[in-house]
Amino acid sequence: MQARALIAAVALVLAGCGGGGGSGDLPAVNMVPTISAVADVLVEGNGTASTMVTVGDDQTGADNLVITVSSDAPVLLPEAGIVVATAGANRAIDLQPAIDEVGTATVTLTVTDANGLRASTQFAVTVAARDTALASLARMLFAAPRDAEPVGLNALNVIDDAQFDDFNDLLEP
Repeated sequence: MQARALIAAVALVLAGCGGGGGSGDLPAVNMVPTISAVADVLVEGNGTASTMVTVGDDQTGADNLVITVSSDAPVLLPEAGIVVATAGANRAIDLQPAIDEVGTATVTLTVTDANGLRASTQFAVTVAARDTALASLARMLFAAPRDAEPVGLNALNVIDDAQFDDFNDLLEP
């Protein structure tokens, strides 16, 4: 008797879902979009870098997925310095930190599908001081024309010493 009750219950469930003799299909379930992990990025001071992210969704085409960005260190890496391509599943991310800043920022990328479902990923962007020789730094500072733009020093790391003779050509007669 219990077997008959179990078979009747299964048949009732299948009929209600559109399986087991009915003609209805199961309703589509919208899943959250997907976004790949992004490797951490190292940028040389006053430089730029690029990386990639892959997005997808079961119902929204890749070109219609919207990616928004945020930075937890906007002085170092402003949101305007994070540009994500707007089409396709594989999207380039161009990173341009602020001039003369060094440090680490956490970037959050959030993908949103047409139904408002979201998924996010985070990665670190480290902006490191650029190594420069003292002689090169002196030439950059003192050989520049008087009306040249100022040179920022925050993103430079002086790596060696120089001899006075290295600068004889810079001295005015």
